[in-house]
Amino acid sequence: MLVAISGLPGSGTTTAGRLLADALGWEFQSSGELFRSMADARGVSLAEFGALAENDERIDRELDDRAVTLMRGGGGLVMEGRLAGWMAFRNAFGEARVWLESDAATRARRVADRDGGSASEQQATMAVRETSEAARYLDYYNIDIGSREPYTLLIDSGTLAPDA
Repeated sequence: MLVAISGLPGSGTTTAGRLLADALGWEFQSSGELFRSMADARGVSLAEFGALAENDERIDRELDDRAVTLMRGGGGLVMEGRLAGWMAFRNAFGEARVWLESDAATRARRVADRDGGSASEQQATMAVRETSEAARYLDYYNIDIGSREPYTLLIDSGTLAPDA
């Protein structure tokens, strides 16, 4: 059994994924955590690794291959990641593919609360990141991250409490 949860930064995917996995007694995996472990293994900061990923498609492909391998493994898994829903859809696995949506201001406030900085600074940073990621996903995988085609459930998380 697999549930794939995707959404833009600050939409609540990690929080929702962890809570769902805990409620179901399933394993939780996050593409963000996989990305951080890849950066650690190379001895570089997350920011440095992100900059490397901008110019080296092998990084995104390695990350996504790891995620697909985890999803293919079977068992109870909640997989969180920007492309988790797309990867599950394209590989024909997963009982549910969920997209969490929230407006940019709410997402920026959540990221600022989590990571520091002001909401306006985070919103500007997130806009650059999201533009970069959207271009990479289209170039590498022919995925339009704005399309909701692969998702079986769309949730507006902007006004919901984390445990809703």
